[in-house]
Amino acid sequence: MTAPHLVRLTLALALVAQGCRSTEQESASNHDAQVREAMDHFLVALNNLDLVAIDSMFTDSVSAFVPTVQGHAVQGRTAMREIFVGYAARFPDGPPPATVPQKVVVSSSDSLGVVSFVVPDLERGIVRRRTFVFRRGDGGWRISHYHASDFLSAPPTR
Repeated sequence: MTAPHLVRLTLALALVAQGCRSTEQESASNHDAQVREAMDHFLVALNNLDLVAIDSMFTDSVSAFVPTVQGHAVQGRTAMREIFVGYAARFPDGPPPATVPQKVVVSSSDSLGVVSFVVPDLERGIVRRRTFVFRRGDGGWRISHYHASDFLSAPPTR
């Protein structure tokens, strides 16, 4: 093989490799957007106390740690439904103040996605930390694990 042919072959292989990396990046970016959309769908349902929509976002085998509600782990869709029914019952006059996430981080692969964020509660001096694990299946992206924890933030300095 002559030098010009080697150069052309090397350039062609480099372009193919670059195209593969570009496709992987586009795919990951697309999955991130899909996971973010699923998270947004859940938050809209939560903010509207739409229990049917909330329930539809969980896998049947969902697990969760919700220490603000109970000390032990939650396992299964029925148990999660009970958590959110109890949450909605705390607001008989309508939805609570909207949950507006900050510092949102989304990471995903073809079948799993993770969303982490915080929700500052300035009145109470609490930072609510939330992490959701999504799994992609026939029904789209569903929550397979949820972790909630609240952190008492330092009092403001004067």
